Amino acid sequence: MRLISEGKQKFFIRRIIFKLLDIVPVEFSTNPGDIVVLVGFHRIDSVLQWSYFTGEKGKVIVIEAVPEYVENLRKNIEHHLNWPFNNITYINKGVDSSKSVKQIEIGESADFNKLSAQGIQDGLKDSNYVRNIEIETDTLDNILQSNNIDKVNHIEMTISGMEVEALRGMNTTLLNDGLRIQIRSLHEKDGQLLYPQALKILEDCDMKTLVGRKNKRFKGREIFASRI
Repeated sequence: MRLISEGKQKFFIRRIIFKLLDIVPVEFSTNPGDIVVLVGFHRIDSVLQWSYFTGEKGKVIVIEAVPEYVENLRKNIEHHLNWPFNNITYINKGVDSSKSVKQIEIGESADFNKLSAQGIQDGLKDSNYVRNIEIETDTLDNILQSNNIDKVNHIEMTISGMEVEALRGMNTTLLNDGLRIQIRSLHEKDGQLLYPQALKILEDCDMKTLVGRKNKRFKGREIFASRI
């Protein structure tokens, strides 16, 4: 994949992979030297994969709302693992359609986390959540601008029902030439599936979109989009 230039041919290959796997894996999503934004990522192995495949000339921007997750990533990657690539930037912020302060519900598993009072239906019980914390949110456009990032090649987003709000705060970012974006959009909000709304925003920006298979547990889908 690294030897093939970005464009229609590479999108065609990714479409085949997406149809087979319901996701485009890291090694097929990015290129050496890319600037990648990971929104809602807390797993060390995932962040290291992106760091490795973008390489020393690339950059990985990790945007995570929960402070302890950000600190855990930083501490383990920079101090305990002695990771050889110095290409990861950590930002403690939630991504939304506007600048605000909100409450996030912390789940028994980090994959359960979601913003409070947002009407997000995830099929979980109140007992699956252990505490609430206050977080700062902002648009991705603002977050990137304040960190002097004016070019993005790829975005990965797993933010439990806030993907539509996040996309509404990405008017500038979505116009990046050659942008690729993969979203896990599995939830409903106020009784409405979110993935069709996310697809419309992406398609209104003239991006080519792919939709994954129906999830066994959730009603939503995986989304891959590319500006080609």
